[in-house]
Amino acid sequence: MNICIVETIKDFQTHFGLAFDGVLLETDLDVVEVDTDANGRARRDAEVLCTLAANAEGDVLELGTSHGRGTYKLATNLQQGYQCHTVNILPEQENSTSGKLITHLLTKDEIGSYYRERGITNIVQYYGNTAQWQLPSGLQNFSMVFIDAAHDEENVYLDSKLVWDRIKPGGFMVWHDFSPLNLHFDWIVASMKGAERFIREFQLEKVEIVNLRHSWCGVLRKPEVPQVAAKDHKEILLNSTYSTTNYHAAQCIVKCADMRALNYAIVYPAYSLDRVAEECQLASNLNQLGYNVEAIGIPCHGAWWPFPMLDRKWKTKSADLMSRYGILEDKLEDKDVLIAAGGSMLHPDFIRSLSTFNVFYCADDPESSEYLSKPVAASFDFSFVANIACLPDYLKWGVKRVAWLPLPVLTSELDSSIKKESILNTGRCFDIVMCCEQIYGLSDRALRLEQLNKIFPHAILRGKGWPDGYVSIPQLNYLYRNARIGWNLHNSIGPVNSRLMKLPAFGALQICDCRDNLGKIFKLDEEVIGFNTLNECIDATRYYLAHEDERRKIALAGWKRVMSDYIDEQWWMRLLGYIEPYLVSGQKR
Repeated sequence: MNICIVETIKDFQTHFGLAFDGVLLETDLDVVEVDTDANGRARRDAEVLCTLAANAEGDVLELGTSHGRGTYKLATNLQQGYQCHTVNILPEQENSTSGKLITHLLTKDEIGSYYRERGITNIVQYYGNTAQWQLPSGLQNFSMVFIDAAHDEENVYLDSKLVWDRIKPGGFMVWHDFSPLNLHFDWIVASMKGAERFIREFQLEKVEIVNLRHSWCGVLRKPEVPQVAAKDHKEILLNSTYSTTNYHAAQCIVKCADMRALNYAIVYPAYSLDRVAEECQLASNLNQLGYNVEAIGIPCHGAWWPFPMLDRKWKTKSADLMSRYGILEDKLEDKDVLIAAGGSMLHPDFIRSLSTFNVFYCADDPESSEYLSKPVAASFDFSFVANIACLPDYLKWGVKRVAWLPLPVLTSELDSSIKKESILNTGRCFDIVMCCEQIYGLSDRALRLEQLNKIFPHAILRGKGWPDGYVSIPQLNYLYRNARIGWNLHNSIGPVNSRLMKLPAFGALQICDCRDNLGKIFKLDEEVIGFNTLNECIDATRYYLAHEDERRKIALAGWKRVMSDYIDEQWWMRLLGYIEPYLVSGQKR
């Protein structure tokens, strides 16, 4: 999702061009009783709702009345003559469709009691299970809809679909329990997944969702102009602020809707022949999709340069760095978009001097962030992080445009013989496979794997430092293609590595650590098996080695998920969907 975090309610008003301040009448907004009240959350929520209602040009709708405090905020800020329509489920209407993540299941007398006790009359109360509720046909052209009913992924998705056509162009969709900084709460994760599912289905990836920092509100403005077909090459005016360096325009004009007309450079650290081959193959795959993409390697034999070394060479104008940059500048002369892969050795000052639209993409093992991504990310026009666990770090660093983008599986590496029938019916010759390095000593992962190997001595452990040593990409793919189970253990937080997508892409059942974050990427126990402790990994491995039909069923679901969402074509479409609104046609910085 294209999430933009603003710091203050004034910034929020400026962002959307809202002229009127909201009025906060409640006196207990700063009371902190539980951890969900931290950081002034209640006040920030109130600021968002009251401000949007004060600027509404028509009626508003709320899904999920509860006691009616949100309803009160909305109704007391509406202009005279406008009404707040609100719906809540009754206990007798609860069923299998109504969701499990419900804050309260209230009686009819309790529903809306807060606003009734205060004599607010411009409110119309409805009762219903929003998953099955039929919106009255007369309710149209809402200026704002506030979605705060059940927070299950399915319910948030269905509620969003229910109201979208009833919001007028330029109106607002507001999801509650939407907070990119609080993903440790399971209901927030579920709610944001539901919103993201809706956004994907309605092809709204390019539209920003604005979050006032420390509020739990995600605000999307319904576009006022239709999307223009790529062949039309018309100007599209988008109400979105781009706030990174050199892009301070309040509005961004995207003149070239056909992204195939642009020239792209993938710039990467050329420290090994494998890395060169991988990046060139990715560029080749994207060219076959009709895009003009060139892979450009910056030579750095053995490893990319950590930032202190890069910074020193830049400040001293070291000949070895300057010569590399000179060659790169020549190659970028006809390029519109630069995509810098992690470790690509681009100094922030050099990035700011380029005329291209500059994108940063980094896997971000957190152990390397201090001298890899943190010093440079804010100098780019958009940043992508492959490690979903590190997304909050970018926001803390002041990176205004950032999104999660997983490492892709290259279609050219896929085995076309792997299909539903082969996953369900063909035998595999290796019970367990894990391929990773053992030489850098970044964590106790090697010790954990040695413990597992004692219990499962037939497991195949390969990579630099292991007794059987390094494996080439073709050898790696062969192992995955013939593995029943693939372990995926990380040095610390994650998940992020090539195993995450490649294991299921080759039909293996993945058993992976970092269970909580894993559940934001795959469906746990349906597409992947997650664990938090080594004993859980041991138990899961034993179980699925002994229950082949269940292993195959989950492996098949994981394969389907990767093929539909995580191969290079989907990766590229997702990347372009995020950056397209911020490309300024006909202008170079």
